[in-house]
Amino acid sequence: MKSLIVFVVLAVAGCMAHGGDIFSGLDEQFHHECMDQEKVELEEMGKLRSGNLENPSQNMKCFNRCVMEKMGIMKEGKLLDEKVTEIFNKNQNKDDALRTYNECKTLKGGNDCDTAFKIISCMDKGSM
Repeated sequence: MKSLIVFVVLAVAGCMAHGGDIFSGLDEQFHHECMDQEKVELEEMGKLRSGNLENPSQNMKCFNRCVMEKMGIMKEGKLLDEKVTEIFNKNQNKDDALRTYNECKTLKGGNDCDTAFKIISCMDKGSM
């Protein structure tokens, strides 16, 4: 399941390094649009790509929200169960992934950006 969670985190980061073509062709476009929109520094993007989710800037949190919305898995700070389940159903460890998702999906932050990042961080920790 670790690879699936890493895949989702990396997809949110706009980097499809961990296989699959679920979002093929979309990640590059969303990555650039959201990086520009949220003014994310390249250095911080590098930290996210390497799996460092500690102490993100508000811009980075909003970058994640932006990509999740453009991917169609989040709307107005809420995850869309049908879309997320569709992604996880394509993985051989879908039961573990869905269990972690169900534990994390109700987390809330002070705004939609905080919520998106709390969910991503929770799913990353739950996959270890």
